[in-house]
Formats: sequence, C-alpha cells, structure tokens
Amino acid sequence: MLKLKILMLEDNQLDAEMIKAELKDQKFDCVCKVVASKRDFIKSITEFKPDLILSDYNLPQFTGFEALEIAKETIPLTPFIIVTGALSEETAADSIIKGVWDYVVKDRLVRLGSAINHSLRLQKEKLLIVKAEKALKENAQKLNLIIDQSPIGVSTTNMEGKFLSANKAFCKMLGYSEKEITQKKFHDITHPDDIDKNINYNKDLISQKIPSFDMLKRFIKKNGEVIYVSLRSQLVVDEDGKPLFEIGITEDITNRLKARTDLIRSEKRLNVIFRNALDVILVVDEKSGEILDANKALFNVLAYKKASILGQNLILLFPNDSNEEKNLTLKKLTTKNDVIELHDIKRKDGSLCPMDISTTKIPWGEKKALLVNLRDVTKRRKAEIKIQQNLKEKEIMLMEIHHRVKNNLQIISSMLKMQSAYIKDKDSLHYFKDSQSRVKTMSLIHESLYQSEDLTHVNLDEYISKLIRQLQISFGSKKKDIKITTKIANIHWNINKTIPLGLLINEIVTNAYKFAFEDKTCGEIKILLNCQDDCCVLNITDNGISMPEEIDIKDSSSLGLNLIQALVSQLHGTMEFSRNKGTSYRIEFKL
Repeated sequence: MLKLKILMLEDNQLDAEMIKAELKDQKFDCVCKVVASKRDFIKSITEFKPDLILSDYNLPQFTGFEALEIAKETIPLTPFIIVTGALSEETAADSIIKGVWDYVVKDRLVRLGSAINHSLRLQKEKLLIVKAEKALKENAQKLNLIIDQSPIGVSTTNMEGKFLSANKAFCKMLGYSEKEITQKKFHDITHPDDIDKNINYNKDLISQKIPSFDMLKRFIKKNGEVIYVSLRSQLVVDEDGKPLFEIGITEDITNRLKARTDLIRSEKRLNVIFRNALDVILVVDEKSGEILDANKALFNVLAYKKASILGQNLILLFPNDSNEEKNLTLKKLTTKNDVIELHDIKRKDGSLCPMDISTTKIPWGEKKALLVNLRDVTKRRKAEIKIQQNLKEKEIMLMEIHHRVKNNLQIISSMLKMQSAYIKDKDSLHYFKDSQSRVKTMSLIHESLYQSEDLTHVNLDEYISKLIRQLQISFGSKKKDIKITTKIANIHWNINKTIPLGLLINEIVTNAYKFAFEDKTCGEIKILLNCQDDCCVLNITDNGISMPEEIDIKDSSSLGLNLIQALVSQLHGTMEFSRNKGTSYRIEFKL
C-alpha cells in the first residue's frame, strides 16, 4: 500500500513536528513535506503531488485562504485541512464556505486523525461523483451524437407543441435549419387535415392516458411540398411524474407509400390481365403438379369450371396417353422453360385442343409455382395445313412449268438441229450448232429444277457436270482425246445466278473445243469454281493453242466473245484473260 503524501504549509517548525508526532501516534503511514512560502507551496504541488494538504491559517507573507485558492485551481480534489492555533466560529464557517474540507485547532490535535479520515472519505465520494458526471457527460455526448447522426428524424417539443430541438435528419427532411424549426410549433408544419387528430393524441399523451402514440401524418416542407411521415411520440417525465417534454421519432415514408401504391395498382392490373387473358393461364405447384389457380379462359376455351379443377393435377388435361408419357410431359414442363408446340390438351367433353404450352417459374406464397400458359392454336394449325396444301400445289405447278419450259427448249434445240441439216454453209452451220448448245444449257437448268426437291435452287456441282457431259457429246470427237477436269464448290444457287454462269461456261468450253485443239489429238480443259464467304472465283483454262494476239477479247466481232463479256457483266463480276501456254479465264464475282 502506498504511503499517504501530506504537504504541510507551516512556518513554525515546532508546530510542524508536533503535527508529525500526532500523525505517528494515530498510526498514519505517511510521508510529510513542510513548506513555509507561497513559491515552495506551488512547486511542491507540481513535484510532490500531495494526497492531502495541512495548512496553517496565518503565515507571515502567505495565508491559508490564498493557499486554498491555489489548490482549488490546480488540484481541486485533494483534501485541504486548516490546522491553526485559534479559529473563531465565524472564521471556521467562512473557511468551510470557501472550500476548506475541515479544520483542526492545534491545542486539539487529537481530532486530526478523524478530520483526515473524514476528508479522505469525502475525497472518494467526490471522485465517484466526478467519475459519474464524466461518464454521464460522455454518454450524453454519445447520445447527442447518435441522435444527431441518426438517419431518422428526432425532435423534442414542449407541452404547448413548440419545438425545442431537432436533429439533422429532421431538419433535412423538412428543409429547415434547427434555428428555424425551434421557432415553430408542430401545427405550423402539419397538414391542416391532420392537425386535429395530432392535437387529440397530444392531449391524451400529456394527461398520461397513453404512454405513447404512433401516427401516419403529413408534413409541409419549407418549399411547400407535402410528405408522408410515420411519427412515434413519447412523453418524458421527471422523478415525480411531471411531464417535461415530448420526443418524436419521424421517418419520411413518402417514397415507400408511393412504391406500395404503385405495387398495389400493378398487382391489380396484372390480376385483371391474368383473369381476362385470352390464353388459358394456370398456376401450378412446381413440385406436385397441383393446380392452384386458373383464369376465365379455362372455361371459355376448355369448358372446365375453375372450382372443379383447383386441387387437381395438371396431367388431368393431358390426353389418354400412358401415365409414363403424361409424367414425362409434366417433367418437361417443370424442368425447362421451352415452349411445347402443338400439344393436344383434353377439353371437358374429351375432345382435343391443339395448344402451345409455355411455363415460367414464379413464387406463390411459400410455394414454388409455375405459371403455365396454354394458347389455343386450332386456327393456326388449320392455316398451316392450308398453307402446306397450297405450297404443295404451287410446287407441283412450278415443277410443271419447269418441265414445260425444258420441253419447249428441247423442241427449239431439235428444230435448230433439224434446220441445220439443210444448211450447207460451214460458218452458218457453226452458228446454228452454237445456238443449239446455248438452248440446251438453259434447258438443263429447268431439268435440274423440276427434278430437285428445291424448286428455287440448283445444285451447282450436279448441273455443271451435266453441262460438261452435254458439251462432250456435242463437240467431242473419237479422233481426239479432250479431257475435262472439274472442281466445283458444293453449293446451291438460285436460277438468276445459275443461268448466266452456265452460259458463260458453255461459251468458254465451246470456244476451247472449236479452236484450242484444232491441230492436236489430245488436251485438257480445267474448270475450277471456289466460293468463300460472299466471293466466288471461276477459273477455266486449256492447254491448247492460245488465242491469237490479233484478237482483242474486249473488242471483237465474235458473238461468243461478246456473250462472254455480257455474261460477266450480268454476274456483276470482273474478268482476267491470259494467253500463256493455252487460254485462261479468271472471273471473280459476288454471290
């Protein structure tokens, strides 16, 4: 245990020793320091840090009261006891008033122990009070900080309804400063229609008929805007139960009310849509398949009454398939969000209704549910059957047209062949033969189309192969071995592209047959067609006699060469021409 440090202000050394002896006799474990001047007293307070001060009343140049004032300013919770030779009752009372903790007359030092013990007890009490006050102050500061920083509006009013205080959230809510709000009464910012109700609540609160009240009311902001608030008000009373003030907790619920109102309106709209939709809409338990709700279309389309089907399983609506098939369909509906098209649903009378079925997962109270949409597609099915019939008829008609065009072109070709039998002039005969080849080229396209499942597109590889065989028959000779190699992209083209392409290949290959191998017994013609993305390149080369230099392919009187130019233009393409070791054409065009 630490020794008690006693600072003694005493100019009489004999008295000081007498006091020390008394302290020793009364068993105080202490250490004493004696000073006689103001300067030493102040210095000792700082350095010695006494637990108790014993001071003479009168010193030559310093008084006990002066020492008391210094102690009160520097160490106010340190006990200060006056020890003097004589002290009148009036002076003793004055010293207590000024803050002396106790006093002892020197000829009665026996009382010193009780005075010290009393002062030390008093010191403990004061320390507890100071600590409590400090804690109370800190708690009050924390509470004020919490209230001030709270996102909820907090305000206080007196019994007449005048605002005493308001936190930041309350001021921000209404657009006023705290100074402005404390100059107003609650009815100054309350909507006129809510004032009477608020006053009645306040009367019951002040009369303590109710401990608190909750109220939904409207406040008018500084800018005139009306807001909805949730107000909870409580009365604060003193120890005797006397009302002190009201504290109000206010929350702006304008947006929440608007959202709730919008939600209610939205739910009503959705309910109207659900009830009156033309499609059959069912709410089905996702786990069990139980029908939980249905709209009016259930009766209008399938003739089931809502009351008779609620609680039933969805598979009730499936046709008389096996249970396994029904369960598979139900599982597909509950595990996938895909649309099941043209599924037969059983009507009340047992007849079948073709329907598209789609599902969406939704919450339904505490259950997980499916919103099952059943759309009657009876009219669509009939229309599709009708369209299929019309398409079939048109396909047959188109096949017949292609067949007749092909026959007509073959008749024209045969007539040209018959007519050529009467032509003696060699050049004229060549012209007829070339025209016949061109007609056959076009005839082949129509033959390919009416023999194909697709009446609008031609398989290019098959068509060009047939065209080459036809040219080989027309222009080939047993005396010459002319080989034609083809490498054609496996694509399908429409007739608008295929006719000019076929005629182009016909003209170039015909020219090769006629002129490139006049003095040769063998040779080769290569036809390559490559398409990538939207660009095609046609290469036709032969290893025969090159076209004479004097012939300008772009300015020639030859019908065949002019046709080649015209057909390249029709394909919106470009052509490169080469006479190196034979004749070569490179035509590039867009699909």
